[in-house]
Amino acid sequence: MEQIAERLGRNGYVSFSRVENDTLSIRKIGEHLGCNITRYSFLKPRSSTGRPNSLSDVYGVAEFPPHSDGAHLVSPPDYLIMKGSRNRKAPTLLWPSSKLIEALGSDAINAQFAINRGGRFFGVRFSSRTAGRFGLRFNHDTMKPKNQSATNIHSWLREPEFEPEVIDWASTALLVVNNRTVLHGRGRIEEPDTGFLRRWTLRKQ
Repeated sequence: MEQIAERLGRNGYVSFSRVENDTLSIRKIGEHLGCNITRYSFLKPRSSTGRPNSLSDVYGVAEFPPHSDGAHLVSPPDYLIMKGSRNRKAPTLLWPSSKLIEALGSDAINAQFAINRGGRFFGVRFSSRTAGRFGLRFNHDTMKPKNQSATNIHSWLREPEFEPEVIDWASTALLVVNNRTVLHGRGRIEEPDTGFLRRWTLRKQ
């Protein structure tokens, strides 16, 4: 448990095998990170959810592109915890900020986007620093480019030029992701996938 915060700070995520996961508690991880659990979701691959603008409705069984959870919110969640079933075939894909910033160069600093949240418009940056904390946010479908740097990022993240970190749920039981420094997605579903994913979002207290 003591290594979670250190590994999150270094890599932006930490994964645990099924053996390691035997002693882990979602509540205790949240407490260790100084967070409250704010939302729980049970996810299964499907072509549609009936929820407008959900990733499943937009992309179906295709690969989910890099994104942040809650990018459309004024303040997105700080962390995500995911637990996948052993038979979940669709992997989780991760793009850490260190590689993104290097690949995107000055566009990562200069990109500005607009978000329409129920008729209320507000501006955000791809990368920012608030109260000394560095953060990223991105979603192709809820963040609309306001300048050329944002347009460049919007296009580049359709097909990133470096391979993501791949989390295979056959060997991984639990994943903790810093939602402010790592973009995540889901691999394409090539065959019927009966596996599931449990996801918790956490916010700093």
